[in-house]
Amino acid sequence: LLTENINKLQSHFKTHKKDHHSRTGLIRMVNLRRKLLAYLKRKNPDSYKEVVKQLKLRG
Repeated sequence: LLTENINKLQSHFKTHKKDHHSRTGLIRMVNLRRKLLAYLKRKNPDSYKEVVKQLKLRG
């Protein structure tokens, strides 16, 4: 869900470069996703790898 919203906002910024208020929300979402993934990596590395693969994150 977070990744979908992040992708939508990234495409939004291609046409609305000066929308700084939405950019703040994007940064918050990216930070939240990063923290949640870090927690998952600590608690369950196998599940973390599967989630990263499914969401096509990290190359």
